[in-house]
Amino acid sequence: MSEAFIKKNVKLSLEFDDYLVKHPKLFSEIPNGAYIVITLNDDKQFNTQSLSLIKDRRRKKVVEARKSGKAWSIRPLEFAAA
Repeated sequence: MSEAFIKKNVKLSLEFDDYLVKHPKLFSEIPNGAYIVITLNDDKQFNTQSLSLIKDRRRKKVVEARKSGKAWSIRPLEFAAA
């Protein structure tokens, strides 16, 4: 994992936190105890690296926080059984 990826992920995490404060209804779309994977609408390489951080996909609640322009959306991620 590169330093550039880490910096970008931290920056996006802070942006997502700020967005949640301004749009509190989005909290209801995140299950308790869920892992949040940040993705971007137009960055396949970043998204691949982000998704690779989920090691044991069978036992965890995982949601994708996707940034598109200035807006964020949440959707559950489901993985095929290994």
